[in-house]
Amino acid sequence: MSNNFVTLRPVFMSYDIPERSKLRNPSRFLRRRGVRLQQSVWCIPESMIPYSLMSDLENGGASVYVVAFDSSEAETLMSILTDALKKEAESARRRAAKSIKNAEDAMTESDQGPTKAIDDFDIRVTKAVRRAETLLGDLQEAARVFGIDVSNLPIQASLQAVNVLQQAASYRAQAYVEMARAATQAANVD
Repeated sequence: MSNNFVTLRPVFMSYDIPERSKLRNPSRFLRRRGVRLQQSVWCIPESMIPYSLMSDLENGGASVYVVAFDSSEAETLMSILTDALKKEAESARRRAAKSIKNAEDAMTESDQGPTKAIDDFDIRVTKAVRRAETLLGDLQEAARVFGIDVSNLPIQASLQAVNVLQQAASYRAQAYVEMARAATQAANVD
């Protein structure tokens, strides 16, 4: 592990983007290249320092800092990175679950009819699942960058959980459509 650490020469990179700035959040760019330790704090290999991004951030008024980690802290840093990746994977699963639940609630509360409600539901759920899959794939790539064994992370379990949530919500959506149709037919009979 320390040999990998020496080869990668990890650095701490942080940025602070002013509130009213037009700068885009660089997280999407950084996710496949490093591990987020906190909101705007990342650990990335020295060879992947995004100098162009840093320049753009600084020119846009952001503060950017890069500090090298001491190689004597390799073991501790790898533990921190593994924990951060685990938290991010769990967070991705929770956000997907919340988005799917919100899509389901919007569907059942919709006053635009079952066809429009189910279409909106499908779009929202598909977006939530894609977001989770993209994020979890990025986390997997970040783990590989640092030589972290992906099997020690809940990435696959999170992907499976998101797929189960999607299937369960789809079954409930289908039941909603059937109930709405039955209610419409009953209303037309009266």
